[in-house]
Amino acid sequence: MRTPRPCAFTLIELLIVVAIISVLAAIAVPNFLTAQVRAKVARAESDMHELGTGLEAYYTDHASYPLEDGYWGVDFKAFVRLTTPVKYLSSMPIDAFNTRMTPDTDIGFYNIGTGSTRMTGATPNTDRDVYVIASYGPDLSDDTHYIMYFPRTNNACPYDISNGVMSRGDIYRLSPSTVGMWAANFRAAANPRNWPNP
Repeated sequence: MRTPRPCAFTLIELLIVVAIISVLAAIAVPNFLTAQVRAKVARAESDMHELGTGLEAYYTDHASYPLEDGYWGVDFKAFVRLTTPVKYLSSMPIDAFNTRMTPDTDIGFYNIGTGSTRMTGATPNTDRDVYVIASYGPDLSDDTHYIMYFPRTNNACPYDISNGVMSRGDIYRLSPSTVGMWAANFRAAANPRNWPNP
């Protein structure tokens, strides 16, 4: 009588299976990570749109944005006014990239008196309210250099996914109107003094 042969994989067969799984993982993992970053970028842009809509609704009712006092950025307490007593927003969105930024720096408002001696090249005797909402983006670093001081940032570096998913740059949303020398067509420019006039 014949002894049945044991049914098991040989070492070579196991190594081939492991190699195939490794190749598939090497293909799938980067695609998964890219899709995850793209989803976070889309969420950040959506949250900024929602926050911008709430800010504009608040501005329509109060003729100003919810500044606490700050000339150089915004106190987080100011944003409580977007959720209570009138709900301009159901809740405050959280940065999709979970960076070190806190609510008083990742949403940098700037109430500008354009006749101010602190800002050069401005139209005298007019007041403008402008804001920027910013996220560090996929590279998790401040590529704009002090966005909370908008519009007196050193260099604006907008994120563009066509430069690569993990490329440099911050994700912005500026106040909707083209305002003086600080905002042009929702895009940031390199230096406030060089931002084009409307």
